[in-house]
Amino acid sequence: MDGVKQAVFYLTYNGIVSNTNGIGTQAKTFLAGLTTYYPALTKAFGDFDVHVITQIPYAGNWGYSATDRQYAEDTVAQLGGRVHYCPYRTADYELWTPAGWQAASLTASAIVLEAAIHYDRILVVANDLPFLHTPLYLELAKPMVGRPNCHIQSLIALYTSAYVHTRHAVDLERVAWEQVGLTTARHHPDVKLARYGEFMHRHFIEHYGADAFQSVPYTSSLLLEHSDFKPMPPEQVQSILTSNHIPLDEPLIFAFGRADWVKGFDILLKAMAAVNNQAHLVLNVVPYAPDAPILNEYRELIEANGLAASLSVGYSRELPRALCQWTNTRAVVCPSRGEPLSNIPFEVALWANNQGPVIVCAALDGYLEQIEDGQDGFLFDPTEPGDLERVLTQVLVLTSAQRATFRQAAYHKVIRQRDWRANFKEMLGCFWRARND
Repeated sequence: MDGVKQAVFYLTYNGIVSNTNGIGTQAKTFLAGLTTYYPALTKAFGDFDVHVITQIPYAGNWGYSATDRQYAEDTVAQLGGRVHYCPYRTADYELWTPAGWQAASLTASAIVLEAAIHYDRILVVANDLPFLHTPLYLELAKPMVGRPNCHIQSLIALYTSAYVHTRHAVDLERVAWEQVGLTTARHHPDVKLARYGEFMHRHFIEHYGADAFQSVPYTSSLLLEHSDFKPMPPEQVQSILTSNHIPLDEPLIFAFGRADWVKGFDILLKAMAAVNNQAHLVLNVVPYAPDAPILNEYRELIEANGLAASLSVGYSRELPRALCQWTNTRAVVCPSRGEPLSNIPFEVALWANNQGPVIVCAALDGYLEQIEDGQDGFLFDPTEPGDLERVLTQVLVLTSAQRATFRQAAYHKVIRQRDWRANFKEMLGCFWRARND
């Protein structure tokens, strides 16, 4: 709005300095989306500055990239803001403990309150556990801020919970942290809970009593026009596969993601024994450390099952892009033991638009809202012995025309539902009234 000083503060952890997981993808999409659509968004909502708050990178930061960090700092500077680093030391607080999260949340709220003197309106997007209590601290501080005319609103975007993604007993200290943070959205009208997927939305209501009327849509989205989703030249695809020692003349099954128990790659490695003479497995995993024990587990399963397999260790964006655009890739498999909402089915749908694999996912959690079994992909029952083997066998005998039907259905659904521009505008309109409404 004319004459109103506005800002968005985006709170995230290692997504700004790395791209090893979904938080990194979310942060990169946020920055790229604003870079691309900033004129259109300011036309609708008026000018606004963009700030990012994150933790200070520490020695050994998983997947640290100076290039990613510089990209974030340059992008945000072009959007009128800056990247603010929470000044707490990992020697005092471990990031993945409530003590570390409290330090991050408190520091982030102090940064926002200090900036409030420059703005009439601020929207805080608090991503995941480290910043879950920032909205609460901001609400508690409102009676004491020096400039009451600055209207501060918050969106809590929590992408997992203590009850999801764990193989151990539920961490009650973490449950308490999450309960307090989410309860903020029930008692403070200026705080809303992000509704990015139906599985997690129901989960928050069931386990935390989150009030549905305090939620706003924040649909998990992709920047559909990004160069990352453009077709690669065929010679580039072949070059990438060849340089990774992947056979060009065999049917391929592909899986990629974090080298973590929850991702279930061991499940796939065991199931591949049933189709070993029909396909070559390509597994691209990102370990937390170069010598992570889970890598030896994968290697041992490959050897024990006599698999024809290529194991690629380390983050890559080019390899998944190439494999999902390769005519001999039959399936991308997501065998996760738990998944609130995965970007992989969306990305595969865009990459494989013209040729390539169909998607196969475990029939649980967020996958159930992402995949319609037998229509735009396949689901397997992880509780049913042999069911993944059954689905892999089914996929490997599909004709080229049949695979194309599945791929096109998946592609068009992503285009309809996952457009970042439309979805971010919808979210922003829940807080700031658009000029053209």
